[in-house]
Amino acid sequence: MTIPLPQLRQVKNAVISNPSKKAKVARDEGFVWTLVQCLNPPHSSPEIRIEAAHVLASLAYGIDHSLVSLRARTHQALIYALAHIQPTDAPALAVALARALRAVMCAAADVMGPPLWGLCVHYERWKGRRMSDDEERVVREEVGYALD
Repeated sequence: MTIPLPQLRQVKNAVISNPSKKAKVARDEGFVWTLVQCLNPPHSSPEIRIEAAHVLASLAYGIDHSLVSLRARTHQALIYALAHIQPTDAPALAVALARALRAVMCAAADVMGPPLWGLCVHYERWKGRRMSDDEERVVREEVGYALD
């Protein structure tokens, strides 16, 4: 299944620099899975692949949304897409895929890294509440599972 290009552009323009729209899109795991499927041919045209990568990169900027991207195996789809770039593909495609991969992996590092060092800088703390040990364990397990 693929998403029409005009709809992808509309979503991209809505989520960039708009935290509430980004949160709404990120909560729709079915839509995120569809975006991930759009990354690789033969499902999509190069233009759709570029726009899907832009939307996924934008969703990764926001720690509370990054777990959805990891659950959808976005990082694996991006690596696969980059590994199968053809010489005839537009350079913009490789750039969009690489940027999205960097955003997703940085988000994973932001969620997973600090607890490994005994720091709790997950988004719950930014809301004025420290995560409990159980909550922190769940986040670590979820990220670990997604990255396996």
